[in-house]
Amino acid sequence: MTRGQGGLQLADGDLLDLKSLDALALANRPIVILSACETGRTDWRDLVGLGIADHFLASGATCVVATLWVVDDVSTALLMWKLYEDARKTRDLATALQSAQVWLREVTSDALRALLDTPIFRRVLKGSGSRLDQLFTAERPFADPFYWASFYLATRPPPLDVGSGQDTASIRPSQGIEVHGSL
Repeated sequence: MTRGQGGLQLADGDLLDLKSLDALALANRPIVILSACETGRTDWRDLVGLGIADHFLASGATCVVATLWVVDDVSTALLMWKLYEDARKTRDLATALQSAQVWLREVTSDALRALLDTPIFRRVLKGSGSRLDQLFTAERPFADPFYWASFYLATRPPPLDVGSGQDTASIRPSQGIEVHGSL
């Protein structure tokens, strides 16, 4: 996506283009969740080299959940529900995302039948009837990584401490990449 082209279609139908996104001040909105298809993709052939998730990080978000490929509506609705449920409990988005992905991979058809019979899921998944029927032919209908592996968490690295004199880097899955010392 190049500057001035494309953007993010909002629920009210408006288009949030990259120029408007770059102008957002998200310092007080640390978490952005983009569950639509390919929100984490970057086209490195253009001059910008940033995807929409990168733009949210550059605009001040501390972390972004995004997707790498086209995602299935039903599995995404279930994963988002579980992600929000787990994030409220753990207050750690990385742990919640991993937990939601494992849950979706392991959930059985019987457990899904019970869950999908609740009012919230009937409303969310309205119109997915024939698709839902197909899901119940497998014991674990979302075991394939296609359904859950597209989602990832991107974070902004902490500021560099250039005065310590140490040149080390470490990766902590729940915190992104940390760089210690000067470069």
